Amino acid sequence: MARSLKRFWSTTSALALVLALAACNDEAKDKARASAKAYDSAITAWRAGDQKAALIHVSNALKAAPDNRDAKILMGEITLSGGDVWSGEKLLKEVRDGGAPAETWLRPLAKSLILQQKFDEALTLARSIPETELVGAVKTIEGLALFGKGQDGAARLALDKALDIDPADKDALIGAAQIETMAGHQDAARALLARAAAAAPDDVDVLVAQADTALSANDPAAAEGLFSQAAARLPLNPLIRLSLAQAQIEAGKNAEARQTLNTVLADIPAHPWALYLRGLTAYRTNDMTAADKDLTAALALAKTLRPAIFLAGVVKYNIGEYEQASRLLAGLTETEGKSNKTADAVRAAALLKLGRDDESYRLLRPLAAGDGETADLYAMAAVAAQGAAAMADSEGYYQKAVVLRPDDPALLTNLGIVKLARGDTTAGEDTLNRAAELEGDDKKALLLLFSSLLQKKDFDKAEALAGDTKRKYPDRAWGWTMDGMIQASRGDTAMARAAFETAVRKEPTAGDAVRNLALTALQSGDTEGARGVVEGYLRTNAGDSAMAMIAAAVANKRNDLVAVEKWLRQALERDPANMEAASNLASLLTSTSRPQAAIIVAQDALRISPDTPAVMEALGKAQLLIGDYTAAADVLRRAVAIKPSGLTYYLLATAYLNLNDPPRLKEALESVVKLQPDHVDSRVMLATMIVDGGSLSDAKTAVEGVTTDFPGDPRAQEVRARYLAKAEGPASAITFLEASLTDPNTRPRNLVMLLASAYNEKGDGAKASSLLEDWVAKNPDDYPGRLSLATQQIAANQLEKAKTTLEKGLERVPNDWIARNNLAEVMLRLGQTSAAYDQIVIARRSGGPQPALLDTEGQILLKMGKASEAVEILRLATIDRNAPPTYGLHLAQALAAAGKKDEAGERLRALLDKNNAFEGAEQARALLSELQG
Repeated sequence: MARSLKRFWSTTSALALVLALAACNDEAKDKARASAKAYDSAITAWRAGDQKAALIHVSNALKAAPDNRDAKILMGEITLSGGDVWSGEKLLKEVRDGGAPAETWLRPLAKSLILQQKFDEALTLARSIPETELVGAVKTIEGLALFGKGQDGAARLALDKALDIDPADKDALIGAAQIETMAGHQDAARALLARAAAAAPDDVDVLVAQADTALSANDPAAAEGLFSQAAARLPLNPLIRLSLAQAQIEAGKNAEARQTLNTVLADIPAHPWALYLRGLTAYRTNDMTAADKDLTAALALAKTLRPAIFLAGVVKYNIGEYEQASRLLAGLTETEGKSNKTADAVRAAALLKLGRDDESYRLLRPLAAGDGETADLYAMAAVAAQGAAAMADSEGYYQKAVVLRPDDPALLTNLGIVKLARGDTTAGEDTLNRAAELEGDDKKALLLLFSSLLQKKDFDKAEALAGDTKRKYPDRAWGWTMDGMIQASRGDTAMARAAFETAVRKEPTAGDAVRNLALTALQSGDTEGARGVVEGYLRTNAGDSAMAMIAAAVANKRNDLVAVEKWLRQALERDPANMEAASNLASLLTSTSRPQAAIIVAQDALRISPDTPAVMEALGKAQLLIGDYTAAADVLRRAVAIKPSGLTYYLLATAYLNLNDPPRLKEALESVVKLQPDHVDSRVMLATMIVDGGSLSDAKTAVEGVTTDFPGDPRAQEVRARYLAKAEGPASAITFLEASLTDPNTRPRNLVMLLASAYNEKGDGAKASSLLEDWVAKNPDDYPGRLSLATQQIAANQLEKAKTTLEKGLERVPNDWIARNNLAEVMLRLGQTSAAYDQIVIARRSGGPQPALLDTEGQILLKMGKASEAVEILRLATIDRNAPPTYGLHLAQALAAAGKKDEAGERLRALLDKNNAFEGAEQARALLSELQG
């Protein structure tokens, strides 16, 4: 709707400018003259079609005189022509609000509103003009706005009235042509545009409208030529270049379109439509990586851009990111508020890849309900129905597909499979026979027919089919592979292996023959033979992911974990959607103490197939190993929601145990026991929880159940001993444990520790020490057991023995700061102050500023007569308000020794006010009395 500027440079406006100049001072006059001169240059450039020069000159005009109304009008029009409809609207509203005549701003302002789809505002604007003024322009604007609102009939009436007033109104002619194009009346549209072109030769709006009509008429070459002319006239307008790119894409000129779009994106890097179109060119040239990148960027800028959502979903499907494809396409349906047939079909295909056949079938069922669909859609619906266990529906869909493509061996093969699955063996085998006659090198139907015969143990027919296949294809592996499978079914491994070897000699690249030969070799114990066959095949067929999995299994038989990892990685590289390879590799990495690497593998796999329980389980194991219990619990919860399993629930229980979440721990353990009643650890842990926190009657029932089901199991004996200690006292626990531990050389560690604890509880520390000493003597590598012995010796005041026990333990684990702190305390109590200080210095190197270490160091310094240093260290030890009260006592002792008796007294009173019965409270009261005396 570019207006003719000539009529606006009227005598009136020129006289107004002269009068304004006369009223200004010299500086103002100079600026006004400069503005007028720049404006004249802008008008000249604009009429000559030089958009860039016009923009420069009009900018200079406004810089010199910001209130130059005509320059503002021109700037608004140039800005609109450059595609910046928002700035154009703002400028033109300033002109309107400044009191300029409506004829100067009405059409361009309305155009800016219509281009922004502000149709109601455009109508309001037009109808605000008095009825007797600018009637033609008003009717044109009304028509264009109503067309934008989809009211084509009312729009055409308004445009016809405008054309009655001015038959050469090119804006009205363009609007009428657009309505005819939408109605499919191409000839009428072209006639109207020819009138517009005659009325406004070389007008850009006319060129664009003609190009749009050509594109609608499926003439992208003509559209490209017209858009190119328009782009040359208005090089700053990105919208025209985007239309040009669209025409180039429709014409199959993807490289040219990409170059056009690169020009737009160089000026506007964050233009979502340009990014979408460039993604489309990448998709059409099969560059899925580039397409994915551009479409992701487009949707980051415009989340509801429907064409980009759809294409992004298709691209995600093509690159194997099926979950993301499903989510995007589901979002498209939500955005449109209705089902999108094509999007639903692609989403259904993605769901099939994810193994979510039920969901896929729910989408496909309404799409395939009629009789006018494609064979491919019917075939996909058949696959989904088969996965959803709707076998009758599946057969029906395949029948429809076969009607459309009666000689398609793949469709016939799948139809035969479904017939066999439904128990219609005769019809199934007949269908597979038809498929076998039609198929080429892919002998799927032939082999399935053979498998059906073999499954029925119809060896006569199977042998006949194998013999016939050998005669027809003497240089191929098929017949000999069949022969080997028959021999294997009869239990003759040697004959089977010989047949498979013949098959592989005839056709070394026959994957089925190689697989069967390798498995037969493994079955007969020939691991190296299996290895040679599989690895030889993979040297020339590295892309076979399934064969790499067999190579991994062979390597596992040889306990060659390095080779297992190599083949699992190769299987996953060749097929990133191989979830078995992903879960096995992640589990292997975790079992070889590489949990971070396992997490990366599992997370990459879950991006492709987010609902794979085996991979989730492997991820959960790795997260447990690194101590990320919250993340482990989250992924394992998701896994059991999809596929409950005892092992996964037990891993989940481990996460809850470490998160100190007893209610969820109990739920998880109960789920394990429900699925696997013989899972000893879960039964024992549940019983232990009941013993520790439940009623004695419940505990008795739980414990009796465990000991009855697992008699003699040390874990069951342990929980029974705990129950007896709680229900009847330590003496009963001791009696039971002594009776259970009759052989001193085969005593389970936990039961020995529990027995020592029971003796301690009974008050027989000497017996407890004797038990632990005997255990450590027989098990010198049991470091925790040695620490338990040291603790027992310290409690019994056997300080020299404790010192020796701790020193020997620290020889094995020198960085255990807790044990070294205990050693320093023992030495301090033995009066070995200097040696104690040496130990605490070493402990601080590995333990840092732990409060326990600081407390011990402070006591040592105090003993060494360094009271002031002790005070500073002990202040650090007691910073935490939850520090043990004995730390506060030690600080008070140091303060008193350093002469700070008042502060020492305050500390002691505060300690005793808070807890007057802590270990050391008597010492605190005595010291406080001494300080007050």
